[in-house]
Amino acid sequence: EAEEDAGRVRHTADALPPCSVSCTTPDVHVRMGRSTDAADVALVGCICAMINRSYRHGYADILVSEQDAHAVDDCDEDSEEEGEERTRFTRTSFAEIQWRLRMCSDPGSARKLLLAFDYRRSCLGCCSVTAPYGEPRLGEWGLVCVAMHAQGQGIGSRLVAAAEAHCALRGCDVI
Repeated sequence: EAEEDAGRVRHTADALPPCSVSCTTPDVHVRMGRSTDAADVALVGCICAMINRSYRHGYADILVSEQDAHAVDDCDEDSEEEGEERTRFTRTSFAEIQWRLRMCSDPGSARKLLLAFDYRRSCLGCCSVTAPYGEPRLGEWGLVCVAMHAQGQGIGSRLVAAAEAHCALRGCDVI
């Protein structure tokens, strides 16, 4: 494992190429998710809740009801029964995040999930990336999310830069 100066990303064997995007949060580490992450109930719950809170906050001005605006995140592994519908403005579920993480270690899957951690190994953000996306030279990123308390520090930009680097490594020059 090679470490760079404080404030720059640390790269491990499964990390992405160095990124020049600056980040004001020291020791931010961006790495590809792993199938073993899917078994980490606390991590999956954290990612799910972070995404749902951020999306709910982003849609706050267009939510139809007060009940929707204050909906429970339902991001623990026992919260989803077979066939149970999610709250109207819930973006993701525990099961979906587990599935996305499992896809990270599948060499046949183009879809991956990038994760950003701080020095305490707390998850600060995520970004989905698909390369190729339908066509050999086309890549796609989305589901960009940064924890509310960590927004405005360059973490989202770092995740997007890592997603674009991942696409480039796979021959995608259109994103």
